[in-house]
Amino acid sequence: MDGSFPGIAIYSWIIAARDYETLLSAIRNEIFVLQFREMVYLTEMQKITILQMVGYGDRTRTHAEVVRQFQEKYPELPPISQSTVFKAWL
Repeated sequence: MDGSFPGIAIYSWIIAARDYETLLSAIRNEIFVLQFREMVYLTEMQKITILQMVGYGDRTRTHAEVVRQFQEKYPELPPISQSTVFKAWL
């Protein structure tokens, strides 16, 4: 962690947001960043791969399917959990 407090960023978005969708998007982006910080062993490309496999939030695949596909694509990495996939999808 970089020592910053995410609540400050979210508070500034509340002030700056002109509508609910903008605010919701900003909060989701912050949560996305925080969740991926927990997955330090994943490269940026691997994190993007998880999002692509999930279907960019459209839930075109189940979390279990993404776990299996990710492990097939990156067998050298420790297995990811369905929780990791869910955190990436948020």
